[in-house]
Amino acid sequence: MKRLYKIFTALVASVSLLSVGKTTFNEPKQIVAASTNVDSYYSSVSTSTGESLARTLHDTISSGHISRGYDALFTAYKTTDCKPGTNEIWDMYSNCKFDVVKDHGATYKKEGDCYNREHTIPQSWFKKANPMVCDVHHIYPTDGKVNGIRSSFLHGEVDQTKTIKYKSTNGCMLGVSKSPLYSGTVFEVPDEYKGDFARTYFYMAIRYSDKVGSWGGEANKVFKGSYPYLTTYSIDTFTKWSEMDPVSQKEINRNNAAYNFQGNRNPFIDHPEYSAILWPSKYNQNVEVDQAKVDNVIAQIKTLPSTITLDNKTLVDSVNALYNALNYKEKGLVTNYSTLQAAVKKIEELSKGDNPTPTPNPNPNPGPAPVGQANKYDLSGFSANWEKNYDFTVSGVGFHANVAWANSQYLTGLRIGGNQSNANNIPSKFGSGIGGSIEMTTDVVNSNGVAFNKASNAQMGGTKDIDYKIYVSEDQGDTWTVIKSGKTTDTLSATLDHTAALARYALVITGTKSPRLDLGSIEVFASNEPVDVKVDLKKVRTNSYLHVSYKEVENEIAEANVSYAIQTEISSLYNLDDVTYGVICVESSKLEGLIKDSYESGTAQELAEKLGGTYKILARNQKDSQTFEINSKLNLDTTKSYVAVIVCEQDSKVIFANQTTLNLREMIGYYLDNNLIKDAKQVSVLEYLIK
Repeated sequence: MKRLYKIFTALVASVSLLSVGKTTFNEPKQIVAASTNVDSYYSSVSTSTGESLARTLHDTISSGHISRGYDALFTAYKTTDCKPGTNEIWDMYSNCKFDVVKDHGATYKKEGDCYNREHTIPQSWFKKANPMVCDVHHIYPTDGKVNGIRSSFLHGEVDQTKTIKYKSTNGCMLGVSKSPLYSGTVFEVPDEYKGDFARTYFYMAIRYSDKVGSWGGEANKVFKGSYPYLTTYSIDTFTKWSEMDPVSQKEINRNNAAYNFQGNRNPFIDHPEYSAILWPSKYNQNVEVDQAKVDNVIAQIKTLPSTITLDNKTLVDSVNALYNALNYKEKGLVTNYSTLQAAVKKIEELSKGDNPTPTPNPNPNPGPAPVGQANKYDLSGFSANWEKNYDFTVSGVGFHANVAWANSQYLTGLRIGGNQSNANNIPSKFGSGIGGSIEMTTDVVNSNGVAFNKASNAQMGGTKDIDYKIYVSEDQGDTWTVIKSGKTTDTLSATLDHTAALARYALVITGTKSPRLDLGSIEVFASNEPVDVKVDLKKVRTNSYLHVSYKEVENEIAEANVSYAIQTEISSLYNLDDVTYGVICVESSKLEGLIKDSYESGTAQELAEKLGGTYKILARNQKDSQTFEINSKLNLDTTKSYVAVIVCEQDSKVIFANQTTLNLREMIGYYLDNNLIKDAKQVSVLEYLIK
């Protein structure tokens, strides 16, 4: 049975160049949904020169990056930084053992008291600004005491002929730098982790190449505002560290988990050879290639069976060890590495057993649960301050709450419903009145029930006399049916008397005094009797959104980027063979008469090409893929309305699925009227645009 693909594609309409005195509005970068395939993730990267690599890498790893919030890092660490098969964090600053759930804290007197979040790049340098402050690629769980000792000192090598100010249980040292390029105090990590931190600095230099030049503190000792974005000291130190400590399986696993968490990757783990192109040094330019070793690894990968089972674990592990023993140049010559990578990933999945722990994923692809098992969606780790109409994603499944509050310091879950000024009406499709609701916005396949589990420290607010109803929708959210009701003092679960091929579940609470309910997780039960799934292409959902960013110089806005986009959910590939699909964007006034319900005289690709001479083609000829090719910048006229239309070929017919209108002026008005933009300077940018 094929899996259900949920593909979210951000299609950005660019704002024309505007200027207001010192304020300049540039066309925003186009956004392409991140790919789970590592090779295709870097398909737009150019390695022709160091500068072109820096530019295209920056665009690649910035696109799809979702800021999950500072509190959510503790949730991320469960998958990014635990030692395999345990709840023990992988602490690179000490030999102490910490439980990822129980042992984080802010109070410590000695090593081993607690762990906390170590920013490789000190927060003070970028004034705790987003998204740097919560970018998991540079924030590691480490011993709190040693983290405090490191403070905001540069990473480097300590001159051990002089006084060592501190030495941790695993050999981290604080002391005077031995580099002739920097004479201050530095913090040195053990040799086995030097490469980890080097590649972290490489990532930060490229991901934030447009920001590092404005960072404060001693950032100018590490970064610079123009290519190559690293200082001579950093290039000398970190290229040495990167070569002496090659990429480990620990880093590969962390990179994959970090991608699942926030939607972007550290390219210097996937492609360590990139650092030699960006930052040539005496350490990375004289690396020799042993072609016999390369050929042996290629040959060994070819021996892997096409279907991987746990019986193949020893073979896969041995081939992977051979690959990891290669240097970065040799690794770049292994042409069939993707086969090995897929085999390693399959062994990891099989080793987790039948009920793996779900992890947040910005690129939904839920698929069916294992037959007879439940998919559990953990609601802990979120940050929300009485957010109305709160949308979020867990393990690839989208959820919507009418009002939500979450703070991991006080609650191990998510609170729905609000009191007084924070109260909100339940959605009209569930009735009327004040209350709380949480609903799935993504379909799951072959299910027969659901449980809404209360948080371990739940506090039901308002009154104990709270009514609840559990709903199901089996037509992609069009209609909802009550399958159970009662009081929230009961167990909140319900089962169906049949298998739902596609289903979304919802919980609604109501009461007389602003009811509230704390939820810890949601479980969807999988049926033992799966049925065929049919998706109605006409019910593909779309929504539009607005994004504003700006760059400051001397406390004034020097440059701003405004983009408006449509996010398209395509769930039409579940049981379709030979499907092609794409997205086109046409002016609203020209849509009527052009597109009918079906177009039977050609393929979707042919139609997209036919329209391409007049209309903007956002994507075309994509099959079974999570990446859309964006062919060109749109440069749309912001005074006009446009329509983005999904084109999908099914049974030799071209189907035009749901469509969304884009109109910048209307969207800005909506965002301002509903206070959806909080930043005062972002608001000023938008207010200027609609004057």
